[in-house]
Amino acid sequence: MKQFSHGKFGYNHKRKIRITRSQYSHARLKCSDSRFASDPQYIFALLNWIEKETILSTINIAERKRKQVPMKAGQIINRSSFKSLLSDKELYACFKTIRGTPQYFREMTLDILAKIRQYGPPTFFMTFSAAEFKWTDIIKIVAKQFGENLDDETINNMSWSTKVKYLKLNPVTVARQIDYWFNCLWKNVVMSGLHPIGQVLNYDDRREYQDRGAQHMHVTVHIEGAPQFDESSDEKITAFIDRYITCEIPNSISHKSLHDTVISVQKHNHTNSCLKGKQISCRYNAPWPPTLNTLIIRSNSDKKTLNKSKKVLKKVFNEISSLGINVHGYTVNNVLERINITYDEYKECLLFMSKSSSILYKRKPSEVLIVPYNTVLLNTWQGNMNIQFVTGIYGVIMYLTSYLCKPERTISELMNAASKEATSLPIREKLLKIGNVFQRSREVSLHQAIALTISIPLRHSNIDVIFVPTGPKEMRTRIIKPGLIKGNANDPETTDIYCPNLLDKYSKRPDDLEDLCLADFASNYSEFVHNPKIDDE
Repeated sequence: MKQFSHGKFGYNHKRKIRITRSQYSHARLKCSDSRFASDPQYIFALLNWIEKETILSTINIAERKRKQVPMKAGQIINRSSFKSLLSDKELYACFKTIRGTPQYFREMTLDILAKIRQYGPPTFFMTFSAAEFKWTDIIKIVAKQFGENLDDETINNMSWSTKVKYLKLNPVTVARQIDYWFNCLWKNVVMSGLHPIGQVLNYDDRREYQDRGAQHMHVTVHIEGAPQFDESSDEKITAFIDRYITCEIPNSISHKSLHDTVISVQKHNHTNSCLKGKQISCRYNAPWPPTLNTLIIRSNSDKKTLNKSKKVLKKVFNEISSLGINVHGYTVNNVLERINITYDEYKECLLFMSKSSSILYKRKPSEVLIVPYNTVLLNTWQGNMNIQFVTGIYGVIMYLTSYLCKPERTISELMNAASKEATSLPIREKLLKIGNVFQRSREVSLHQAIALTISIPLRHSNIDVIFVPTGPKEMRTRIIKPGLIKGNANDPETTDIYCPNLLDKYSKRPDDLEDLCLADFASNYSEFVHNPKIDDE
């Protein structure tokens, strides 16, 4: 193998300090020697190796899970008289700790639904896509690793194929840099005192790699004090939307940089994705109708009214299309005059153009293909983004259940089928079979493999969710102490067989916390004073 030409320094090489598989993978892929990071086969081999170990570790934990029923240590040691009390669904859910599995993202969905119950529907739903061919910094960093110093002008003048060549030199660096850009955008802009979309109360983002291969982000955001759909007045909602969302093409002279960015990354271009499935028209509903003001569309149209609205809109879009490049000089009223329709008639059609509630953002005829954006975020991000005001709880739940987990739907079905086929098998063999299906039946891009291998997070949130089992004791899942599974028990009659959980720790809390806090402070202070290894920090 070219990476180890002398047959030394693999994972099993003898070292003074033992390292984990994860540490070994990090060291190899982040090494200054790019022979590891530039080899996709080596990266996928590392991912397969790490996931196998993670699945085995998960299975070891799953074997120790039991329902909390009265039981003695001797009953566990005597395996012939003991059977697992977990259902197939609970066994299937054991994989929720493995990143990328359907169960992992279902856990995220449940966390978001818990926050919706606490805070109400999110205010915004946003999408950000990486612009690795537009961002010159990424190619600069990769080129510098190979002894080249490139400037922005040189990179901007490169052909597409040349940029691809540089991005392939070290895909690990590219993936890490894209993730760094996402984190900087969120930490230094969205969550900063600038408040470009308002004061963020809570956010949940998921990083995806499908189709493009490179990382892109979907995020739901709760904004403090934001108006709620169907609760606040339409005037208040539209004023709030116009404050943070726009579809405007900026002036090419006074705002040249933003103008160029909007034209290059925010203009919708129809692709194969638009006609996904049985779609006969763009599934994103582009182009979008031009309006003088932001409008709220209610789900109150019948079939006859809907068809009438579609005919009027078709006339409007045909007229806009016939104007070509000259459309930039026309207003909404100018276009309507050409087809002999008043704005009031047109507005009535707009208000009944859909069977579901939605937002029509303020647009000129020249902006019907511009995706909604926030000026501060787009100017900072310099890549494609989309921001939408959430119109209701039903839409959010439908999105969370059908979209956030969409890449894992097929895998989920295959894993379920494997679980049913292995009904009669022991727990370990059954989980191994399900785990093998997960590893062998999915598509993983190179950047996703890198993220999974070097622990780049697939989800982020500023508020964590902790599940507290409050059901009856006999319905709670507990983990048996490790020694009992191995057959070690000093007292076969003892009922103390479970590892302490959150409820156990809570029930054993002291009545007076003040003395406990002072004792902990005194202990920590004493250790700080007498331990020379502790930093001054």
